[in-house]
Amino acid sequence: MSIISKLFTPKTVTTVQEAITPKSKQLPNRYTHGGIVPCGANTLPQRTDSLGEIVDSLEIQQKNQRKRSEQYLKEVLESLKSENYDFEKVAKQTGKDVRAVICDYVGKAIDQHNQFVKNGGRVSNEAYKKLLELQRIARSAISSKAAEIKSNEIGEFIKSTKGMPQRHASLAHDIVDLSCSHKMISDEVFPEVNLNDIGFDKTTNKEMTRAGYALKKLAEASKRNPAVADLAEAVATHSGDTNSKYFIPRFLENTDFQPEQLKATEELIPYLSKSILKGMPSMDLGANSKENQFLNIVNALCSSDSKPENLKLLKQIYEITDADGIRTDHGINIDTIRLGDNAKMKENMDALREVIKNAEAKQQEIDVAEFLTKNVNMD
Repeated sequence: MSIISKLFTPKTVTTVQEAITPKSKQLPNRYTHGGIVPCGANTLPQRTDSLGEIVDSLEIQQKNQRKRSEQYLKEVLESLKSENYDFEKVAKQTGKDVRAVICDYVGKAIDQHNQFVKNGGRVSNEAYKKLLELQRIARSAISSKAAEIKSNEIGEFIKSTKGMPQRHASLAHDIVDLSCSHKMISDEVFPEVNLNDIGFDKTTNKEMTRAGYALKKLAEASKRNPAVADLAEAVATHSGDTNSKYFIPRFLENTDFQPEQLKATEELIPYLSKSILKGMPSMDLGANSKENQFLNIVNALCSSDSKPENLKLLKQIYEITDADGIRTDHGINIDTIRLGDNAKMKENMDALREVIKNAEAKQQEIDVAEFLTKNVNMD
């Protein structure tokens, strides 16, 4: 064989697929299963794709958001042709984004309608339907703007992924997926955080979606305090869409928690989710909602005054109270446990399993924290 033949002999492949460069693909949304978006306490399948595959998928989503923005704007402008108003010309003259011009136009139409009604005017069905259509068009214009901003935000996040832990990139994918998830039940029944809401980044004074804010905070946490991002990813895996949308942007705001408390709390997430989030989402997201209670409890467990050795005991407590055959919900005061005398609680832990078993037989509820910290007689 000549030297040229040796140099240019093609590499042997065992299958046709090995000879083809694999194409990037968009990874599945963990929150949608057959069109149903999970709520309450869940355990979603872990994303096993590599960092590179996740980044490739995010790049596809970045392009999809850009296309979505352009398509929405095209449809909006087409719908407004009958208005006899050159929105694009006004945008150039004023230096405004054309979607802002559209929203201003619709806003004035709504103000005129409200003033007319306030003054005793009667609106025809045709005029009212036209107003509703203008409102729909304005919402589409805002959606176009949100998709454009989000596309840029995904691109910015991708720049920070070099060397990032796979599970942090997976969480970023979840954030983007959650911003694209649509539930079939109206927000008037079960409200949720809209990750596509547009606000302002205080540091840059630029427009930002709530999803983009979460991505920015995730990139910061991944570098500064990775355990924060680890815990947030655990919550994304063990709770439904409503809680994840509520929890993730808020929790990522604080990167000052200590790793020891964070890691111990992460171990508790499956138990806390099952205990607090079970059932349907809250019908409001106020201070008393289960989603807010979940956030507050996680924040409390992660605080610097929590004793890490107590948090490890708390996991053992949940393993006992959630064991097979235990149907009674026994009270567990989180603050008492996380701050309590570790030696005293350890001393009583051996008896807890038997106490729970006896209480279950009598169908009685017990205060676990009281028993462990004060050895209260539960007979």
